[in-house]
Amino acid sequence: MELFEDFVRYLQKKKVEVVLVLLPFHPALYKLFNENPEYRIVITLEKRLRDFALQNHVKLIGSYDPGKYQLEGKDFIDLTHGHEIVAEKVFAEYVPGK
Repeated sequence: MELFEDFVRYLQKKKVEVVLVLLPFHPALYKLFNENPEYRIVITLEKRLRDFALQNHVKLIGSYDPGKYQLEGKDFIDLTHGHEIVAEKVFAEYVPGK
C-alpha cells in the first residue's frame, strides 16, 4: 500500500489527475466480505483508499458495495465482473477536473 500511495503522490507532483475507481462486486461476494473475517480485508481496503483519497486530494469514484448502486446478481457476469451497466453507474459520478 505504501508503494501505491507513493506512486499516486509522484503522479500528482507531475500534475497528473489521479482518479481511483472502485467497481462493485457481485452482491453475494460482497456479503461474504462483510460476514467472513478472512475476507473483511476488502472492506478495510475500501476504507483505507477513501481515507487516502480524502487526505491527498485524490478523486475516488465507485464503491465495492453493489448496494450503493442498486445492483443485483443479474448485473454481473460472475462474482467479480459486472456487465456494462455496472461501469455506467459508477462512471456517472465522474466529473473531469473536479
